[in-house]
Amino acid sequence: MALSVETESHIYRALRTASGAAAHLVALGFTIFVAVLARPGSIP
Repeated sequence: MALSVETESHIYRALRTASGAAAHLVALGFTIFVAVLARPGSIP
């Protein structure tokens, strides 16, 4: 069963949105991780 053009564009849009959200969450998590490690006394 072949996918229609509308279905493919909907799937593509959903995956692109999810990928963008995941990239932002990873960047935010990395920023918080570095900020926590940069505090004095955080590394024994």
